[in-house]
Order: sequence, then C-alpha cells, then structure tokens
Amino acid sequence: DDPIVTYQAKKEHTNSFYASLCSRLLNCLNSGGRSFARYEFFYSDIDRPWFNFKYFELDLCKLGIPTDTKLKRTEWSLVRQQIRKRPRRFSRNFVTQEVERLKDYRSIVRKMQHMGMPRPKGFLFEVPRAIEVGTVVTAF
Repeated sequence: DDPIVTYQAKKEHTNSFYASLCSRLLNCLNSGGRSFARYEFFYSDIDRPWFNFKYFELDLCKLGIPTDTKLKRTEWSLVRQQIRKRPRRFSRNFVTQEVERLKDYRSIVRKMQHMGMPRPKGFLFEVPRAIEVGTVVTAF
C-alpha cells in the first residue's frame, strides 16, 4: 500500500488523479476501514445516554451542591476532597477500562430492549426503545 500523501490545495489535479484517490479510498473502506470509520465517527442511539451522562454533576448532587453554584477556590478544594474518585490520566489502561464499561453498558441495554430484562439497580441511564425491523428512518 502506498502511504497517504496530502497535497496543497492550490495545485490543480486531473480527473484521473482524483479517480485514483477515490479508488484508494474505496479500497480502504471495503476492507477494515469501513467498520473503523463507522464505529469511530458514528455512535448508535443506545450510546447517546452513555456519552451525555455527566458524572461530575452526579457527584455534586450527592454532596447536595447545585451545579450552577459559584464557589471560591478553597471551597472547590473541599468539594474535590469529598468526591470519591480522583481524575485519572489518559492512558492505555484508562481507555481499555472505559471501552469495557461501554461494552457492559451496551450489553445491558440490548438485554433490556430485546429480552425485556428489568432495569438493574443503580442503572442511571434512560433506555431508548429498540427500532423495529421495517421502520422508516431518516439519516442526517
């Protein structure tokens, strides 16, 4: 495979050049690139509550602090001491654990949607209804 090369926008190229770039892109997307692009740039409806959930606001709520409260630096340091989890470094281990948590969340949601499993205790997310086969959808 040829390495991907970027070109300056000022340069004009022939149609055959663009055709060769398109054919490379299609070849990439016909192999493993298609699933990578699909999972990397789009997420399904069942993932929306997962990615929109704000754990920090939940921790503030447990402490009885409204989210729009203006606190001084010393007060924020006391709040941070009370929150159980410390911020984590972005590392391979962190990403692996987050991907596992997302997989667990997805499996629970799928069981709730398709098998009628009741909501587990402590499950904080809204579960959307499953889209039935044959339903007309609009993609943006």
